[in-house]
Amino acid sequence: MAAKSDTKPTTAEIKSDVEAALTAMETADSQEKVEGLSAHIKDLLKGLRANQRVGLEMRRKEAVVTAGERLAEAAKAQSKALAKPKASASWEDMEGGPEEAHRLMDAGVERIRKGAEIGLKAADLFKEVANVIFLGRLNLRNKEGLPDITAKSDAAKSVSKVMFAKAKESVSEDQVDLLEFHESLAKGVTNRMQDVSVEFLRGIATMSLEEAAKAFPFLTDGTLDKFKDRLELMEDPTPEDLVRFVYAEHGISLPLQTRAEVAAEYRERKALEAKEAAKAAEEGTEGEGEGEGEGTGEDAEHPHSPTEDKLLSTVDKMVKDAKRVGSQGKKVDPEVKAALKSKLDDLIRELALASAALS
Repeated sequence: MAAKSDTKPTTAEIKSDVEAALTAMETADSQEKVEGLSAHIKDLLKGLRANQRVGLEMRRKEAVVTAGERLAEAAKAQSKALAKPKASASWEDMEGGPEEAHRLMDAGVERIRKGAEIGLKAADLFKEVANVIFLGRLNLRNKEGLPDITAKSDAAKSVSKVMFAKAKESVSEDQVDLLEFHESLAKGVTNRMQDVSVEFLRGIATMSLEEAAKAFPFLTDGTLDKFKDRLELMEDPTPEDLVRFVYAEHGISLPLQTRAEVAAEYRERKALEAKEAAKAAEEGTEGEGEGEGEGTGEDAEHPHSPTEDKLLSTVDKMVKDAKRVGSQGKKVDPEVKAALKSKLDDLIRELALASAALS
């Protein structure tokens, strides 16, 4: 009869298996796995003498406690990341607290007042103040818990309102020019917010995820994990792409173009439409008389009504007036020039809206 072979592991083999289990416990991602590894180590230790088990048993217990603490911290962090941050209640409820909110507010107010005093070029001041307001919005939260850069909340909307009101407090009622300056400033800054938002988002496109997360914490706090499957379909998304994605998931559309780019695209589209219309008209004229009923007088002329004629005349006059202002405005006083520039900016905005309504 053949002798039974001894398959019992050696002491060295048992200790090696215990070490491997202890190492695995350091990265176990669930309490269930930790308990399973702990039970496995207990079984392995039964193959050692009592004096050989003592040190390893102590290490097993310590590893179980350490793994439990690590998993508890991870669960706490995950819960915090998934919990929707509380929406900001007022403009003072910024990240960094009321002290930071007042510091930013005071910086904006001071910039407005200084700009008014020295007659800073309107376009430059609009941009500077718009940047301060955008930073304030960036540090407030909307009802979705996202930085309220589109000012959906009353808290974010109040940043500009309070800033303009505070800056205006130092202006007396008889300082008509300054009062008008403050009024035009508020409108000009509002018009610049879209540009500032687009430029800021483009700026984070080349940043690392960690750097961009300083402005948009959800990039690294675990929020993106719930979109993992869909994000994998995106090819090398930049931080800007991820920010736009998350806002879109919450029903918030972020502007893609500056106002100048929107206007340029609109002009290009209209020019192409006009070119196509002219080509179609030319082809229609060449085809007149080729068939019965084609190109008859009344259908070709499309006479205008009195109201339509008046609208066309109004626009013609606006074009002439704008040319006159551009020509003569170069010679006027700097303050008047700034006022004209501000009013023209308002006119451009209204014209863009009117033009868009006709498209």
